[in-house]
Amino acid sequence: MKKINDTLASKRLCDVRNDLFRYSNSKSMSNSLKTALTEIDVVKKHVVLVGDPVQYKVINEAYSLSKHRKGGLPYDEARQAMASHYTRLGNLDKSRLTDIENVYH
Repeated sequence: MKKINDTLASKRLCDVRNDLFRYSNSKSMSNSLKTALTEIDVVKKHVVLVGDPVQYKVINEAYSLSKHRKGGLPYDEARQAMASHYTRLGNLDKSRLTDIENVYH
């Protein structure tokens, strides 16, 4: 089952990459999507790590300083990538608003 899920996820990622070249309408959108795709790979690697209690313990200890933690959890590359993606999506939404909509947003 895991192999099927991995295959489907890889296929979907390939579809997204193809859509990037087909539908992105600006250089900034292309760059943003390329960054998001790179960060998805980082998140996929970290999902494997946190699925293993021994490896997760290593990550947890490596990010032990308070400046490297958020909400009591390690602020590792995967969490940084998700935060970056969330910010990027918010910025793209704001850039589409008119001046009047920006005032009320």
